[in-house]
Amino acid sequence: MLNIKTPKITCIIPAYNVDLYIQRAIDCAVKQTLSDIEIIIVNDGSTDSTLDIIKNNQQLDPRIKLINQSNQGLSQSRNNAMKQATGEYIHFFDADDELELNAYEILYNKSIQDKSDVIIFNYKKCVANNQYISKSRNLSDSTIYSSIGDKQLVVHSGVTAWNKLFQRSFLQSYNIEFPKGLLYEDIPFFWHTIILATNISFVNAYLYIYHVRANSIMTNGFNIDKAKHIIQSMELTKDILIKYNVWDSYKALYSIKTLKTMLSFLNLFKKQDNQRKIFFQLASKSLFYINLDDPIYKISPFKKIKYNLLLKNKYNLYKFFFIWMKLKK
Repeated sequence: MLNIKTPKITCIIPAYNVDLYIQRAIDCAVKQTLSDIEIIIVNDGSTDSTLDIIKNNQQLDPRIKLINQSNQGLSQSRNNAMKQATGEYIHFFDADDELELNAYEILYNKSIQDKSDVIIFNYKKCVANNQYISKSRNLSDSTIYSSIGDKQLVVHSGVTAWNKLFQRSFLQSYNIEFPKGLLYEDIPFFWHTIILATNISFVNAYLYIYHVRANSIMTNGFNIDKAKHIIQSMELTKDILIKYNVWDSYKALYSIKTLKTMLSFLNLFKKQDNQRKIFFQLASKSLFYINLDDPIYKISPFKKIKYNLLLKNKYNLYKFFFIWMKLKK
């Protein structure tokens, strides 16, 4: 008989109108080689048959718990599930993705060995026509990352919540949650956990498959309103760094990452030039504190020119700069 009183891992699956994928995700969870887990599925106001599929599976496996709620969004769905979680560790599993069947066994054993607050692992990205792209992190599975210098390396590992395992008591001790009502919620959550974790571990194995869907939250109908969320997420992250008195340690790294993020989002507007200009102005305003002449910023002359055009809100010059660069080639 399965022991579900003290689960080693809580698998949290938010589900909103994913009836085409949710059965695959549930199968990945219930068939884990580590059986001592609980599975909390949050039906976030689905209007398709997602809820029926969850209920059918719940009758077959007592480890499955259902939270049935009106639509509250991904962040609140995860937060609500965390409040009911009882596992030693928590994994956030997106309903349209896949998980290797030995993932939790590998991750749990590593977490116990290293006494980890956060465990990071590799994943594969599945794009059109079922083509897989392996996404590896530039970390070592023989190292426990603890110091600020170590964590500056970890920051490059990617902000997504689903390629990490989190110790539940660690999240509770700092009351770490996902920001409510905000897209790109993984960014502040990631920084919050990394700067406060005592031990961070890495598993050099591809344990998760991230499926890119054309109609996902991130890819469907990108516009200026959604773009504003990335600015809010980065500003919230900055507030977290200041709150815990580590701003000076991470300022240079955080600022450059923010600049890169803003410019990458700028490209998502494609031919929407008016919205691009609005976002450019908003991003410029939010980055007022960056002075690239400060010696803490070690960047190439080319990047300094490009970034300064954003910082000084020179949108037309920014466009001309890249047209000129293309002509030079």
